[in-house]
Amino acid sequence: NDVKLWQVHTLLKGLEKIAASAEIPMVVCGDFNSTPGSAAHNLLCNGRVDGAHPELATDPFGILRPPSKLQHPLPLVSAYTALTKQPCLESDEAERQRGRMDATGTGEPLFTNCTKDFFGTLDYIFYTDDTLAPLSLLEVPTEHECRSKYGGLPNTQCSSDHVSLMAEFQWGARQW
Repeated sequence: NDVKLWQVHTLLKGLEKIAASAEIPMVVCGDFNSTPGSAAHNLLCNGRVDGAHPELATDPFGILRPPSKLQHPLPLVSAYTALTKQPCLESDEAERQRGRMDATGTGEPLFTNCTKDFFGTLDYIFYTDDTLAPLSLLEVPTEHECRSKYGGLPNTQCSSDHVSLMAEFQWGARQW
């Protein structure tokens, strides 16, 4: 986990340099191989990692010290968390999508990876919420849809062990 956290930290430091040189919207997305609540996820969505986070206890090369360096000023927000938490979006489709999110914690999808050995969220779409606003999201499937016929992913219908995530954005902060 220390390597994943360092990789995310290095990515964000590079993005900070870009943000300092140009006022442009940013979308940061991909397979981060980090679950919600992990140090890497916390750094991405909270801008910092608490010094008491259990993952900071394992740092054999001392690359994560001091914990105070594990922070960034980018206003990153998860597209799936942001859009599904908006009370003004009322429809059967929105409620179905909300039912596929972690309602007790992060608001991320319940899973983006579904294999026989692992079930959880590893993939994310983050955006700068001062310059972009999500308009729509690709609906995530249910666990039953992924496991019922083939036992999980990948299978003959889905060539990846990750579900697809997609967001449509508008320029400018959204006025709810």
